[in-house]
Amino acid sequence: MKQYPFMAALLLVSSCSMQHNNVEERKRYWDEVVHSEIPVGSSYADVKHWAAVKHWAASRQLTIAEGQSAASLVAGLEYVPVNSVVCKGFGLSLWLTLDSELRNVTQETVKTAGNCL
Repeated sequence: MKQYPFMAALLLVSSCSMQHNNVEERKRYWDEVVHSEIPVGSSYADVKHWAAVKHWAASRQLTIAEGQSAASLVAGLEYVPVNSVVCKGFGLSLWLTLDSELRNVTQETVKTAGNCL
């Protein structure tokens, strides 16, 4: 009888990990897209042009906005819902870091943020 709580917890953890695999798959996809479309060294003008002309970017109404510091640009990419007791979904966002003159991309990152308990 004491095994049931353990088994329930195990099922919950395995369910969450399977759901999060889809999030990781989508993150890998966006990592590849961003790396190929906006490589490190891209100019700020290139980034603005990319956001305006890429079909997948325009169809998501992708907007580039300044992030928490003047040298960061942030754009929402996708929300991935998950069917879990712990989490409802994960947002994926693009973070670009610019050099001190705000001319070129020095780092590109796709981040995830969970809507979790």
